Amino acid sequence: MRIYEAIAMLEKNGIERASDNIEHHLQRIASLANCEIGDELAYLYKNLGGGWLFDGEFRLLPIGEVENVGMLQGGEFGRLSAPASWVALIDAMDGDYIAVDLVSNKVLDCNYDELGSARVIAHSLSDFLEQFFLLAPEKYWLQLGFSPLETLVHPSSDGLNRYSYRDFWDVLGGNLGPSFAAQQVVDVVESLSA
Repeated sequence: MRIYEAIAMLEKNGIERASDNIEHHLQRIASLANCEIGDELAYLYKNLGGGWLFDGEFRLLPIGEVENVGMLQGGEFGRLSAPASWVALIDAMDGDYIAVDLVSNKVLDCNYDELGSARVIAHSLSDFLEQFFLLAPEKYWLQLGFSPLETLVHPSSDGLNRYSYRDFWDVLGGNLGPSFAAQQVVDVVESLSA
């Protein structure tokens, strides 16, 4: 299935036509993700807006709501857990999202219980939409016997560690690094054992 065929299927399922300021929103997403928007995703949003699919089972996010999937799932902690290039496309209405990795254009199953990790469920948006319409409203990527193409894991960043342990860092104050913190721990241990 080509992307234009997928758009025709989405239109048949009641998805609205594209809204104004599409180029502005595409630039906003590219800026947030610090990379280019793939042709299929750009074509999709130049032709369609957002809307409900399969009696409310799924929601194609309007372009104005497209955001880093981690941010949608976990706020600041989630944003720091997932690469900026993972942008949400479809809300599965259970805390999980279908996202597109703007670097590879692969489609990802992003589970809210596994922030920073995603299963690749299709090589492209058109491949995903073909399977999606063939088997929906069943989530083909969760069916018994389905094997993801790969699993992506985003390594935690210094920003995530600082956010996770912010109370600890607040006690230390300033922009002190781990080596300073390690020395502080050593000093405390030595003073306790003296």
